[in-house]
Amino acid sequence: MMDIPVLHFFNNKYVIPAAVSFYSMLENADKNYNYILYVGHSDITKENQEKLKKTIECFGNAQLNFIDMSNKFDDLFRKTKRGGNFSKEMYYKFLVASLLPQYDKVIVTDVDVVFLGDIAKEFIEFDINEEYYFAGAKSGLSKLGSWIDKFSSSYDKEFSIDERNLLNFAGGYYIFNCKKIREDKLENKFVDFALKNCERIIQPEQDTINICCGDKKKALSPRALVCTYLYDMYKSELDFNKGSGYDAATIKDALNNPIQVHYATTKKPWLEVCPKQELWFSYLAKTPFFEEYMRGLMPENRKVLFKFTLFGRTFNFTKEHAK
Repeated sequence: MMDIPVLHFFNNKYVIPAAVSFYSMLENADKNYNYILYVGHSDITKENQEKLKKTIECFGNAQLNFIDMSNKFDDLFRKTKRGGNFSKEMYYKFLVASLLPQYDKVIVTDVDVVFLGDIAKEFIEFDINEEYYFAGAKSGLSKLGSWIDKFSSSYDKEFSIDERNLLNFAGGYYIFNCKKIREDKLENKFVDFALKNCERIIQPEQDTINICCGDKKKALSPRALVCTYLYDMYKSELDFNKGSGYDAATIKDALNNPIQVHYATTKKPWLEVCPKQELWFSYLAKTPFFEEYMRGLMPENRKVLFKFTLFGRTFNFTKEHAK
């Protein structure tokens, strides 16, 4: 069977979300392919690496490998002025082509997501001989006049019109054309741009990749990445006629049939109530991390004994769990 490489970058704090991402991806992916999952990291413990491997061991067509990034880009991250929900691991996306030299194309995805559809089809169809550096989710699903428009205006002061016109793809899911990136030495351009612009870039690695790739970007189906905040934007039929880049039928199809649901912004389902939270928990319950997560919700020093059933699984909590 053909191998499909999928690369992720995250730190030890995101291990539980990663387990949800891995499991949901493999459960919904075409079973006719092998999925070779990679994690670039600098601090994931051996214990958590083994738990993540255990998470996917029920899938006979998948394997998981870890790449030690040795805290690369620490200096760049310290120089980056923008706040937000960022970590230095975002910059590791610049190095995909050199990290996996054995592949001509690679899927790169964030892990604050749940997959509900197949990732294989568009990966197979992406032609590395075309003049695209990557295929990704193009902006345009948001509603005109929404907070997204206001956020976009924050670029007006620091970015030229030409630059702003290039900021048109989301950063959470890519199919990278590693062959072309290597040929054009684009990795060096990514790093140089980020270093020179670290005080003004707002969504650091996303802005960098969008601008450096210019117009050599291919749009995937709008279903490829659907941000959870969109479900709060579209409440009525009238709302669907106010899409910023797609017609009403396309927006409805994307929201009803997403391939990936992305918990964008700081609203994460493991931290607070947010749209599509139940999807995330339904997959968490299938991973070895579920009991650990639930124990973490218990107040310190509360020694109780209880049992409950959730998503068809029964959990027993002893006094030892509560310590």
